[in-house]
Amino acid sequence: MPALPGTSANARAETLNANIKLTSAVTDRLRLNATYTHDNRDNQTPRPHTPPFPPTCSWCSQNQHALQLYPGQAETERDYRIATGTKGAVGIDYDSRKRTFQEVDKTPRIRSGERSTQSAGQRRFDLQGAHGERSASGYKAVPLIAFPENPLLRKFYLANRTRDTAGLRADIGVTEKINVGLGVDSSKDDYSDSSIGLTSGNDLSLNGDVSMALTETTSVTVFAVRQEIKSKQSGSQIFAGPDWTGETKDTIDTVGIGVKHVAIKDKLDIGPITWSRAHVAQSASAPVRQIPDSPISPRRWTA
Repeated sequence: MPALPGTSANARAETLNANIKLTSAVTDRLRLNATYTHDNRDNQTPRPHTPPFPPTCSWCSQNQHALQLYPGQAETERDYRIATGTKGAVGIDYDSRKRTFQEVDKTPRIRSGERSTQSAGQRRFDLQGAHGERSASGYKAVPLIAFPENPLLRKFYLANRTRDTAGLRADIGVTEKINVGLGVDSSKDDYSDSSIGLTSGNDLSLNGDVSMALTETTSVTVFAVRQEIKSKQSGSQIFAGPDWTGETKDTIDTVGIGVKHVAIKDKLDIGPITWSRAHVAQSASAPVRQIPDSPISPRRWTA
């Protein structure tokens, strides 16, 4: 093992990015969009092999290799105008990720969705839904892992997954200067092929905002968001099949205010400058014990 600390990390990474986009107006009411994206990231930074320390848990592991990632993505979408004030879109998205020194070499994902928009006067409604499936190549142990993992474990970001999403958004112009927006988004994940690890997840988000034009150049927005994330997982105490299950629940409440000012029309905008505060409540339960809640209240400025 080389002496520490080292004088240089000898860091090196090669990247290759390519983007192709095609847009075609097939008819006056039908438009076709197609996109292909390729992103190649090769981390060539050397990592010296260090003797591992004894683990304090059976799932601890070390990886002495750098990551190479070769994702490619292609998507196509068709926009069509159904009638005056009504617009729809259907699309399909295919994403394939190849990687080295991971339990899974390739994770292709395909997603199809539909979106519709209806406008009438000062009202606008958006509805969208999508279904996606991710299938992983053969799950295997990573060479040179210092401490082995349960062979039934499937990491959630590499495992087979089915995801269904839906969303609804309404924007209503109360007056010429005041606009109210309300929205709801939901997501459901199913990891039915995972015996050990995350088995399901549900995400529900409710949001609302009110925008007001104070002057011709200054506007203010107040908003509130409530997000609730529930997940279930299975584990093993004896390094075998599942013998316990647990549930976690995260609730995130966010409120904030933003200000935008047009300093020079069509040339210089200031903002939006946003202040937000979030309260995060986390809880988990398992058959053996109840884990106490852990509230967090971060504050954030953005511009």
